[in-house]
Amino acid sequence: MGAFFPFFVLTYLVVIHELGHFLCAKIMGIPVNKICIYPFGGISKVDSRINISLKKELAILIAGPLMQIIGYVLLCSFISNNLELNLFTTYNFSLLIFNLLPIYPLDGGKILNNLLAFKFSYLKSIDLTIKISVIIVIVLFIASIIINTNLNILFMLSFLLYKIKETRDNKNVYFNKMLLERYLYRIRFPKVKIVSNEKSFRRDYRHLIRHQDRYYSEREYLNKRFH
Repeated sequence: MGAFFPFFVLTYLVVIHELGHFLCAKIMGIPVNKICIYPFGGISKVDSRINISLKKELAILIAGPLMQIIGYVLLCSFISNNLELNLFTTYNFSLLIFNLLPIYPLDGGKILNNLLAFKFSYLKSIDLTIKISVIIVIVLFIASIIINTNLNILFMLSFLLYKIKETRDNKNVYFNKMLLERYLYRIRFPKVKIVSNEKSFRRDYRHLIRHQDRYYSEREYLNKRFH
């Protein structure tokens, strides 16, 4: 079989996956800066604004794995060699399942964070995503040691743990970016929620801030915060 076929199918799956994110973002009218393809993965760098519609973001996140499944089915019809087909199937579902694990910053972790944001505040959804991600990585780490898996898996889990820590350390930076975006671009959402402070701000909502007996619009509140 040689080394070319495994390299080809891995590259094909990664490109098709990222193409799904890219096309969906374009359809949703969200700019895509660039697509980076790496040997064992890729990333579509879309508009980095935090304040985009949760439904649009969810569609973009799901589009990658969905396109990967479609790409897998299409290419299967052109592979006649059973050994190559089995290898292609193994690679496809291994990548798909791994990428959909609810660990940030994998697609599964981003989908988890997105779904939590429908129910909880921006900060709370990040906190929950981080905690769930850490628990799952630790469980996988212990399981990998018990079954004596190869070092590549342990290295990958260690890298994910590092990225989770990085997200936790920068949580307040992301939160301030979210607030600043709303201030600079006058972003408005149709749904309104009454909150007591900025830490209760939710994505997909604009807010009325209640302070004692007064109510401040989100714009008034942000004007005071950034002046």
